[in-house]
Amino acid sequence: EPVHGFGLVLLDIDHFKRINEQWGHKVGDAVLVAFAGVLRSLIRRDDVAARWGGEEFALLLREHEPQRLLALLERLLAAVREMTPVGRLPSLRCSTSAGVVLAL
Repeated sequence: EPVHGFGLVLLDIDHFKRINEQWGHKVGDAVLVAFAGVLRSLIRRDDVAARWGGEEFALLLREHEPQRLLALLERLLAAVREMTPVGRLPSLRCSTSAGVVLAL
């Protein structure tokens, strides 16, 4: 079936090196797992989420309109701010930066 456009989103967990240094690599790994879970929970079945490297991830989103992509990114940013990757460290909060390309 033909694809009528796609969105590519590159994401980076902000200050990830500091998380590893302050709380250790086990906590850093938990952050990566939680972040990946947030991504998977927000995209459609036909979309692709992948770890690009280190703390970088990529989303390939099929047939996305600009308004839908913006709404998805707003939900994603909010979900990352709210995620608590390690229950015993409720003060650990994360944020992400994203770059977006939309091909029509």
